Amino acid sequence: MPGARGTVGPSLQGVVERGYTGPSRATPDAMMRWISRARDVDPKTAMPNTNLSPQEARDITAYLYART
Repeated sequence: MPGARGTVGPSLQGVVERGYTGPSRATPDAMMRWISRARDVDPKTAMPNTNLSPQEARDITAYLYART
């Protein structure tokens, strides 16, 4: 991401259970919205809007669900 300064983040293990996207367990659709347009979901989040394509968001969501 342009302007990103961080080099390390939390483990992705169990990310679907963390509730960042609304309900206690994120639905795939909610996770895809969060991944591509996080600030539209929560304007106060530190995560930027990534503006990924629907296919990119779907692929990342599938990966994250596989890590749960």
